[in-house]
Amino acid sequence: MTRVVSIRSLGFAAALACAMVSSASAQTPSAAQIAAARDVVESTGVADTMGDTVRVFIDEGKRTFLTTNPGLAKDLDAAGDALLPQLKARQDELMGAIAQAYARRFTAEELQQVAAFYKTPVGRKFRENQPVAQREAFQSFREWSDQMSQEVITRLRAEMKKRGHDI
Repeated sequence: MTRVVSIRSLGFAAALACAMVSSASAQTPSAAQIAAARDVVESTGVADTMGDTVRVFIDEGKRTFLTTNPGLAKDLDAAGDALLPQLKARQDELMGAIAQAYARRFTAEELQQVAAFYKTPVGRKFRENQPVAQREAFQSFREWSDQMSQEVITRLRAEMKKRGHDI
């Protein structure tokens, strides 16, 4: 299965993941909380969602250079392939940070309950369908925000016209 991932959709996924985190405690998390939070990161699919993050950043970086140096495509591909394993090794930093965020806001018991849910049939179904639902939600958000932006511009113009400004 091929996944098309963009920086914007990854940001949206990360924002949704962060939105799922509620507040429980702000103290330093225990080892049990961190272990349970890592299980949540794995069982919820956050790690899978972020799996292509490094490749996406490399591809975005290559596109940056290709706009002004289109002849460098082959060398940029090779350079990106060479960097991928080194940078992918750093991806665990992100998973650790996400686990820390969960661990600071949930008790170990709560995190174990969350992970247990995602291991049930309905939890697995939720996890499997979440990427599609997120894409649909993101598409709805984009359409809504495009419409809202146009409406704001139109209404601001009308208001400014009432005030004697033709913009």
